Amino acid sequence: MWEDEANAKRAAYTQLLRRTFPAEAIFDLAAAEALRPDGRFETAMLRGEEFQVLHPGYTSDGGHLNAKGKLVVARKAIRFLASMLRGKRC
Repeated sequence: MWEDEANAKRAAYTQLLRRTFPAEAIFDLAAAEALRPDGRFETAMLRGEEFQVLHPGYTSDGGHLNAKGKLVVARKAIRFLASMLRGKRC
């Protein structure tokens, strides 16, 4: 499916960011969107490669955050920004 291909490309870009920059220097939006309330990551497989994808509980259309997803990700983003202002890691 084209969605899997698109998700795989986004995941490859995310991996590049993670390898290039220290974890404390980036807000990992992909991880924030994929982290389920139970602490596990939502993942998919394509051609034997596993990658993080948007948790279905955070979307109503499969591609955009719903109200719950927006709140979860916004809280994580605010914590990240606050930690940057304090000079601390997330």
